Amino acid sequence: MLISVLGHLRIGEKSPHQPLKSSRLRSLLTALALNEGTTVSQEVLSSWVWGESGGPASVSGALYTCMSRLRDELVRRGHPELSAAITTSTCGYTLCWDRSQIDASAFEDELRKARVRLRDGRLPEALQHIESSLRLWAGPALADIPPTGPVERASTHLEEARFSAELEEISINLKLRRPAEAREKAVGLAVKYPLSESVSQVTMVALEQSGRRSEALSHYWNLHKRLADELGISPGADLGNLYTRLLQGESLFSSASPLPL
Repeated sequence: MLISVLGHLRIGEKSPHQPLKSSRLRSLLTALALNEGTTVSQEVLSSWVWGESGGPASVSGALYTCMSRLRDELVRRGHPELSAAITTSTCGYTLCWDRSQIDASAFEDELRKARVRLRDGRLPEALQHIESSLRLWAGPALADIPPTGPVERASTHLEEARFSAELEEISINLKLRRPAEAREKAVGLAVKYPLSESVSQVTMVALEQSGRRSEALSHYWNLHKRLADELGISPGADLGNLYTRLLQGESLFSSASPLPL
């Protein structure tokens, strides 16, 4: 992977990695990478680098200087082809690069392939693509990019896509009758999203299917308490229904109780 933004920004795969010292250059390259093949206007690039309400008096001149520095830095690091792939037009700047070499694009492409196979009922293949997509992550999205408005929106979008992929991975594992794998991933996701009812739903199913009914019941009551204490609400009807079925000794995995996908 030549450009990685799912974590700290990385260029190339050499180790140890030397990060770009300039936060402005990191912001510019990330903005271009996330819009690969699309011209990014000077206005948008300025908002990535300086925020939506700031910026230098001459945005055009400042961006030209930053882009020149970025191109020079890429050449210095042994990536002249990447430097040359940044093109300039009257409308802005464009990175013309292979999507498979940008981790965020590869992540989206793998997810798209997974969902096509999921719709076709090809669960093992769907799981393989989802697992491949999640292996691309090395940390929080855009971890070392200064948090301007566009950066925060892009980061939120990527993290939401990651969350959906993680939830789908668990659900597919359950549908493939792999409760141990589902339980391990669900418990980890519940730590990350302790108030998520969709995560709690698959966690309870995974625990019950692994022969841990009492833990599933405890999980429900822990969530019930946290929701009441922190948000002043109770679990929704779907989760309450799972809890009732647990108390009645019913299996949570049946065609009558589809998993969230």
